[in-house]
Amino acid sequence: MIDDAVFPDWEPVGLDRWHRALGPIDIDLIAIIPKWGVIRDRNAARDENERIPQEMLRKIYDDMAGWRDRPDVRVIDNSNLSIAETIKVIERLLAST
Repeated sequence: MIDDAVFPDWEPVGLDRWHRALGPIDIDLIAIIPKWGVIRDRNAARDENERIPQEMLRKIYDDMAGWRDRPDVRVIDNSNLSIAETIKVIERLLAST
């Protein structure tokens, strides 16, 4: 499992770089995108030196939202899920492929 911000429409940080790096290894992309208000609250709860500026946070959120429009990408809204629950959803999705 690789935890990374991969943007659907921004080539330098897109999925193709992982395809090049991993070669013949299949990639099962699962985008984890909670609701905007949850992201904002989670960011506010971070230590001050780890917080992402609001403007940048919104840009990242908007750029990641493009995954929702892709039928071949599974998206998890983990707004109301714990880490353990999110992992179970990921495991279930991977087991079904």
